[in-house]
Amino acid sequence: DMPPLVIAGRPGWGCGWFRRALQEKETWSRVFFLNYVPDDDLPGLYAGARLFLAPSLYEGFGLTVLEAIAAGCGVIASDIPVHREVGGDVVRYVDATDHGGWRDAIAEELKDCGPVPAIDRARGFSWLRHAEQYLNILRGIDDAG
Repeated sequence: DMPPLVIAGRPGWGCGWFRRALQEKETWSRVFFLNYVPDDDLPGLYAGARLFLAPSLYEGFGLTVLEAIAAGCGVIASDIPVHREVGGDVVRYVDATDHGGWRDAIAEELKDCGPVPAIDRARGFSWLRHAEQYLNILRGIDDAG
């Protein structure tokens, strides 16, 4: 049985073709558009997901990928540097414009018994750890001057 497709977030520019393409499929009744989801609701959404897809062409940090990993959700992300930095070897990467590659990656992931939680990867990204690293950089600059 195919799980539902849940699409969260405000629709982006030029995505009308995607919605129209979905409407033409017999599985349209299993597609849900949530639009904006409050931050407090995201952990439950990630935890209840079988897969999280991040097909971004551009990202500043890749926080959504990190949040999905922390929730133990399997992740397929576009093959951009920021996703590789955040996801390491626990994420499956696909070229953002390779529609067939996305289809195949999703099908393979859904055939598996389920994703292996990658929470240890997410623990490596803590606010405290990054604040300490930043402080060390500032101390190095101060010591150099």
